[in-house]
Amino acid sequence: MNGSPSTGNWITANNNVTITSDLTNGDGGAVQIRAVNSCNASLAKTNLPKVISINRPAPTFNITTPNNFVICNGATKTFSISGLPAGATVVWSLSNNSVANIIGSNTNTSVVIQDNAILAQFNLTAIVTHCSFVYNVTPQLIYIGTPVPTNLKVSGNTNGGNGRSGWVILGCNSVPSATSYEWFVDGISIGTSTVNFKTMPPPYVCGQSYEFYVEANGLCGTTQSPAVSFDFTACAGYIIAVSPNPTKDKIRIDLPTSTYWNGIYEVLSTSNGLVRTGRISSSKNYFEIDLTGLYNGIYTLILRNKKEIRKINIVKE
Repeated sequence: MNGSPSTGNWITANNNVTITSDLTNGDGGAVQIRAVNSCNASLAKTNLPKVISINRPAPTFNITTPNNFVICNGATKTFSISGLPAGATVVWSLSNNSVANIIGSNTNTSVVIQDNAILAQFNLTAIVTHCSFVYNVTPQLIYIGTPVPTNLKVSGNTNGGNGRSGWVILGCNSVPSATSYEWFVDGISIGTSTVNFKTMPPPYVCGQSYEFYVEANGLCGTTQSPAVSFDFTACAGYIIAVSPNPTKDKIRIDLPTSTYWNGIYEVLSTSNGLVRTGRISSSKNYFEIDLTGLYNGIYTLILRNKKEIRKINIVKE
């Protein structure tokens, strides 16, 4: 205060005071100021101090790169940190030095990494030091080669009629750097898409088993997901029809004509969990759910009553 370092005790000043942080500590603390009147020495002891809060939250750091966090086989990529203050220093490290290595210095504000594997992944970490503060930046997962598609899900959406099912909905986790996805049933390509989900038209025979998988295509090559077997069991008289699917806003759920449900519904996102819920009335055999405001992608619709649970994939586009 006015050039005098604080020791935790009162510092005498005049009517104008300048308080300067030394940037070493004090976040969440406070400075107290009170008046002193030379005509009354007791005033300094009895006057309530003015409390000035100290707020110095940690800066937000993120590891960045120009496009995606994928390094192609034999290539290099540069990574940096956003929000780095002037004068800060950085120390970079890898979680697995057998699959990749740092080219040159690991103490520059940016780092160059070269891969040593075909398909692998590792965490890139950084420690930032600014003044006397040390910050551990959240590690960034880096992929070598096009990542393998994961969490492939298959569901059937039927509209009844002569034992024939309707549409099949496929989806997987989004693959970093993928430019397209190719979908297969029983080893035969059934089409491509630029997004990580696809709907396929009939015919699929009710009660028959099918095997699905997806390939992700990117600048670093093509990778294939594990195959998923799917038994199409939603038949006429037992179907729960969801329409339209895909949808831009609302969906209608038509329940089996032979059954009236009295339970609840839930809409779940793979990233955000439960995003919609409500009751299903037993007074009618259909209801609607408004998906307005949700991100595009695949969601899981769960219908519950006292006898059973149904799960259906729905697509918001």
